[in-house]
Amino acid sequence: MAERLDLTAKEFDLLESLASRQNVVCSRAELSGLLYSFNGEPESNSLDVLLGRLRKKLHAATVEIVTVRSKGFMLRVE
Repeated sequence: MAERLDLTAKEFDLLESLASRQNVVCSRAELSGLLYSFNGEPESNSLDVLLGRLRKKLHAATVEIVTVRSKGFMLRVE
């Protein structure tokens, strides 16, 4: 039986964005544009904080958010 994850609305939106592009790299700008109205201003760490919280919640799951250096992020299903 699958374990239930309690996600905030933003965490769910991020997971949905990555899951809809499974194994495809999504840039920081693309994700910020989908999630935030300020389009990911460079000095903002909102996306990093959100990614960190979601990674912690997904730790026991069979999916992982992978950082692709200088390119972005992707969801990998094991």
